[in-house]
Parts: sequence; C-alpha cells; structure tokens
Amino acid sequence: MLPTQPEGYISVIATNFLHPLSKLIEASEEFKSNGPNEVQASALENGYSISIILLSVLLTESALSRMQYRMKTSSPEKPLAFIRKNFEEDISDHMEEVFVLRDVIAHNHIWEAKVFWDEDGEMRLLEAHLSYGYGDNKFRKVIDTK
Repeated sequence: MLPTQPEGYISVIATNFLHPLSKLIEASEEFKSNGPNEVQASALENGYSISIILLSVLLTESALSRMQYRMKTSSPEKPLAFIRKNFEEDISDHMEEVFVLRDVIAHNHIWEAKVFWDEDGEMRLLEAHLSYGYGDNKFRKVIDTK
C-alpha cells in the first residue's frame, strides 16, 4: 500500500550511473583491442574508456555531494577540497589524479604532436606537447609531461 502521508525525498543521481556504467564495461570487455600505438588508442576503445571514466567521476561527485548533505556541511565544498579534508592523504592524491584525468577528457585538452608511419605502417611519435592555455595547477602538479 502506498503511504498516505508526505515523506522526505533527497535527490541523488549517483546510482543512476550504475547500469549504464556496467553496460559500457561489458561492451568494452567484449571489444577485441589490438592495444594502442605510440600515439593513440583506437577511437572505439578510447570512446568506451573515456565514457567509463567520466561516468565514474560523475558518480563519485554525486556520492560526495550526498555525503556532504548527510554530514550537514553548511556550504558544499568542491569535491577535492572535501576529500582532502575528510580522507587520508593517499586517497586524496589518487583522487586528484582522477579529477585531472576527468578535466583532460571533459575539457578536451589539446595536444600537438609530430608523428610518422614506420615501414610496417605503424604510427610513431616524434614529439608532443600540450597546447598553450590547457591544464591548470592541478594538472601541472599531477602530470609529468615528459
């Protein structure tokens, strides 16, 4: 029987990502990859991977938002600030890497590279650098561009 009295409801989208994530993971496991070359992974493999990463980070951000709400945080903090304040340093450092990866994907950091194809038709990397204006302090702290 349905309740007849009003009830409280808190919106959280985190769990809504679970089914799509599991489907993407299943599909990516069925995909037969030859692995990346020196420059890039295949568009299909890359597409699955970045989709899984982005949805996973969105799920994490939603869960952190819910956690802050349950902890009655007066004003929600940015995810990394909240993690640094409430979790061990090791976890915070790993999560910072995850959020940098999310930023690289979501903001489409542009890399410029010089490549060539060898005698076997394989793409080879000569040099690469991040285009001017991409990346922030978090990125520079986490990523060794060399």
